[in-house]
Amino acid sequence: MLDPYHILDLSPAAGLAEARRAHQKLKNLYAFGTAATEGLLTDQERRVYLERLDQALAAVIAEISPGAAPIAVPQSCASVENAEKPDPATAPGAFLSWTRQQAGLSLRAIAEETKIGISRIEAIEQEDEASFLAPVYLRGFVHNIARALNIKNPQQFADLYLKKFQKPGPDM
Repeated sequence: MLDPYHILDLSPAAGLAEARRAHQKLKNLYAFGTAATEGLLTDQERRVYLERLDQALAAVIAEISPGAAPIAVPQSCASVENAEKPDPATAPGAFLSWTRQQAGLSLRAIAEETKIGISRIEAIEQEDEASFLAPVYLRGFVHNIARALNIKNPQQFADLYLKKFQKPGPDM
């Protein structure tokens, strides 16, 4: 395997958080269906490159933090690439889950990045209204998750998410 730091475009002095960010950025860039690399790679080349990114991150993690658990990719690339992209306006939670899986990130990785509990992230992805906190907290959590997933305009996405669950007020 090539030097994992070279694959992730990192300095050998990089820390764990920087390695995870570099991995996520490259996974987003080379994910199936991204306009930036569409037509440049075959599906097989893309799959190999995405696997190489995961291996490089695992090697960097093992070097930086030998006792750390290996990275967990929630689904295989094949099942994620075949999943249809949910509409963020009608299924914002499913869109967050899909985006996370496209990036090859586990719930744990997002929880570590955002400092939001895994069960809370799952509730947001599943749009479990019974588990929601006050809207101000929910907006902040969704904003932070969207930002960690490199979703364009995370504040607008958070507002879109909350809009789905707003109860109509009385007419005056």
